[in-house]
Amino acid sequence: MTKKVTPQASVKKTNPRARKVRADSKESAVKAMQAGRHQIEPPSNVPLQNEDKAFFYNIIGEKANVDWTMHEIELAALLAKAMRDQVEETDALRVEGTILYNARGTPVMNPRRTAIGLHTSSIMSLRRSLAIHGSAGGSTQVTRKKGQQINKSNQSGTAMDDDDLIPRPSN
Repeated sequence: MTKKVTPQASVKKTNPRARKVRADSKESAVKAMQAGRHQIEPPSNVPLQNEDKAFFYNIIGEKANVDWTMHEIELAALLAKAMRDQVEETDALRVEGTILYNARGTPVMNPRRTAIGLHTSSIMSLRRSLAIHGSAGGSTQVTRKKGQQINKSNQSGTAMDDDDLIPRPSN
């Protein structure tokens, strides 16, 4: 009889109180450089259409590759879909107009306005969840933003430094 291994069983358990490695450390710089060599692709469990992918890659570009978790990548894919849906609804609203007329000739609000509002709410919620929204915040947000900037600069350093002085994996 073979033992089934669940995905949770194969995940390495870490100490939740363990300190996070500083973004300006050598270890973090190496991780950011390694992660920067690969493009983050949309997850297979959130299928995207070609029109969604431009939004997805723009969202992924908001943070360094090393800062993205699998769950955040899934949320980024959902955000990309919501953004494209909002663009389509807005374009349709511009063609149809904000006021429609029913069978009796009475003016009524175009229901697309409600749909656009729902998409906007969803987009803002997902952006907050991913911590890519633009808002003033306390020192923790400033510290996080500084770490993201350091990781982005470390990540982009891999594209320019191709002089073979530093050994890197050849993927």
